[in-house]
Amino acid sequence: MFPANTRQPVAMLCALAPVIPEISIDDVSSAKPLARALIMGGLPVFEVSSRASAALEIIAEMAEVPATRIGAGPLVHPSDAHAVKAAGASFGVSAIPSARLQSACELINLALLPTTTCEEDARHLNVRGFAIQRFAPAITATSVNEMKKLGVSAPLIRFIPTGVASLELARRHLSLSNTLCVSGNWVAPQQLIIGKNWSKITELAKESAILPR
Repeated sequence: MFPANTRQPVAMLCALAPVIPEISIDDVSSAKPLARALIMGGLPVFEVSSRASAALEIIAEMAEVPATRIGAGPLVHPSDAHAVKAAGASFGVSAIPSARLQSACELINLALLPTTTCEEDARHLNVRGFAIQRFAPAITATSVNEMKKLGVSAPLIRFIPTGVASLELARRHLSLSNTLCVSGNWVAPQQLIIGKNWSKITELAKESAILPR
């Protein structure tokens, strides 16, 4: 077992694919078809919003699909960590976590990805043992410049730019040495999930899975 705040378990997840799709769904019946569509496209790791009323049931359904690695968040309380772990999540995401949340994740061996928005927070999280962090927001092209600055000021930290909105922006982030992988919702957008267009989601996943890094 590895402590949740060490580099290894998160790095292993990032090594599986260059993109982690961010998923927000309410329909439990779509959980397995969506997971299969992403797996068929070569993206076995994805992040599910825990804000949905049926989030735990959705995570449990997806976890039954072979080869999936599911993240959940945002986690706030230790009870959140226990709940998503029991549902089948492999990792959790959060803002800057409390010491209690961090300890809870370590206790149950749930990898935790905290989110930073600036150099000061990145350094603070690194001191707490988080050598891999999410970086937000990474929605626009300006985030690439912010990541370049972090590469100079915090060279020992590796990041997952989060909220990436397009394939091209993902490509630009992945060209940076301090980017391990990216996460975003362009692979499985709401309109395709609502329309149950699983073949299109698989097509978008295949494009993303072969991005160089």
